[in-house]
Amino acid sequence: MRTGLLLPFLLTLLLSLAASAQGPGGEPAFDGQIQEWESVLERAEQQLRQPMDASPVVEDELKQELRAVLSAAEHRQNEAESRLAPLQEQLNSLGEPPAEGDPPENPEIRQTRQDLNQRISTIEARVRQAALVRVRANEFLQEIASRERQRLQEEVLERTPSPLWPGVWQQAVQDAVEVLSGIWDAPFDWASEIAQFGRQGALPYLYLFGIPAVAFLLGWPIRHWLSKRFGRDLEEEDPGYSRRVVAAIADGLARAVIPSLAIGIAIGILYFQEILTGYFATLLYILAAAVTGFILVSGLARAVLSPRRPHWRIMPVTPLGARVLYQRVFLVTAIFAGTAALQMAAIQAEAFTPELRSVFVLIDNSVMAVLLLSMLPNRYWVNPEEGFGSTGWNAGRFLLGTVVCLTPFSPLSATVAWRNSCRPGSSSPVC
Repeated sequence: MRTGLLLPFLLTLLLSLAASAQGPGGEPAFDGQIQEWESVLERAEQQLRQPMDASPVVEDELKQELRAVLSAAEHRQNEAESRLAPLQEQLNSLGEPPAEGDPPENPEIRQTRQDLNQRISTIEARVRQAALVRVRANEFLQEIASRERQRLQEEVLERTPSPLWPGVWQQAVQDAVEVLSGIWDAPFDWASEIAQFGRQGALPYLYLFGIPAVAFLLGWPIRHWLSKRFGRDLEEEDPGYSRRVVAAIADGLARAVIPSLAIGIAIGILYFQEILTGYFATLLYILAAAVTGFILVSGLARAVLSPRRPHWRIMPVTPLGARVLYQRVFLVTAIFAGTAALQMAAIQAEAFTPELRSVFVLIDNSVMAVLLLSMLPNRYWVNPEEGFGSTGWNAGRFLLGTVVCLTPFSPLSATVAWRNSCRPGSSSPVC
């Protein structure tokens, strides 16, 4: 009997305590919210006293918190101002308080006037507090934005050694060998680490190779069904455009989207199972991202160009163009994915030195420019029999070709501009 009375009493007490900690509408009490805002503002002030290169990641997190504080403070200020107007109107309806020597005011009216004045004073204080928080949050956000712009300027104008100097190439080769050596050692270091922490046996290796294999085996029947049900029919010689679009979508899903999803699922399972650790884990994540990008771009290019069956293509290219352009897209995507993976691996290993970056960018831009230029000849894009091609497209290809031709010279031009701006006696801020 007593237990039956005690439980409702405790529940009522807990609910009343929870309600007392919140304002109207279930929102947090203003005083508690002010303390939270002040805590964020204090951390932002302390962080901005640090050197600019101390921790950009922390500043980015603070920026998100400051934006949330700014939004919440604006909401509470608007809410308080909306409550202030009716209270002021009620106070005005009571008229002026009696002057000295006048008959005393009715006690109830006097008490009501005091209550209204107290509530108005409290709300006005909240309005001023919220406004002050907004001003401080805006100041900190502007300072963070200024530091971000300064960092970006320093990165853009960073001094890089010229790839024309032989010594730069020699150092770049040594740095590249160091990066490749770290990549080679990563799986062996991972194997030693899992053995050191008692995770011996074949289970980690079973996860590492078995999960991707299972993901691909599960995706294979879906790919086969899509290709067979909606894909290109070998016996269909003159498909309509809508039929070609459906076949291209099915081919893109089968060759690009589903394999990419399989890679994502496999990597996700390995991540949550905590099988991968250290630099080896970073390398596998980078490799998975690079392979996924390659599969998506090359698979979608194959879907729209249909190089083996040009009459199924949906792009305005010649049959020869369909085959050649797919080969070029395949090469460009493979090189871009490979170089991007190597660059990210070097950055993660903190081995992407200025010399290596200078030579790397020159080689990468030059190879990519040659391959991209080989995709622009008119014979690949204009098909007089089907009416493809236009003056606008020809002009666009010319402009694109000009930009591509200048791309390999970007590292050299940046070095020349830096050297010209850093002559003796120059006042350039980057010298």
